[in-house]
Amino acid sequence: VILGTAAGAYVSTDAALTWRRVPSPSTTILRLAQSEVDPRLVIAGSQHRGAWLSRDAGETWTATDPVTAQANLYAVALHRREAAIMAIGGWNAGVRVTVDGGATWQDRTAGLPVRHVLVLAFDPDVAGRLWASTFEQGTFFSDDLGLTWKSGGLDGAHGYDFIFVPAAPR
Repeated sequence: VILGTAAGAYVSTDAALTWRRVPSPSTTILRLAQSEVDPRLVIAGSQHRGAWLSRDAGETWTATDPVTAQANLYAVALHRREAAIMAIGGWNAGVRVTVDGGATWQDRTAGLPVRHVLVLAFDPDVAGRLWASTFEQGTFFSDDLGLTWKSGGLDGAHGYDFIFVPAAPR
């Protein structure tokens, strides 16, 4: 189990009976996501310290994306089929995407009404679809990793999470 806290990341290897703080950013971890393709890959969004990657199930962490190194990142997402594709977003940070495992990041905010992104998620049912929830401007989706965005509705709202419920069998 990996837990993000106001003091950084903690790991438990005994089903949460005991915890130990691991070398991680000394800041509040605002969001964590684990890769479905590579369970040892975890991304963290933090308060005022940007995005961090762990490639060993939370034991060690490395800062990624220098452009957002001081940002509050509320949103992190890992592609469901390709571990190298990730997205991060936050307050005044917009949406940033990497397709090379975090080596380089691109700004993919153009087309969104604001740079304040609270939630990101890759859709499990539509290959390559990335969802974003913005602050008080609604939800949006992109089928090309954020190069273009379309309204997903809920104009004027901001969400806190996306959960994808499988359709009932017919």
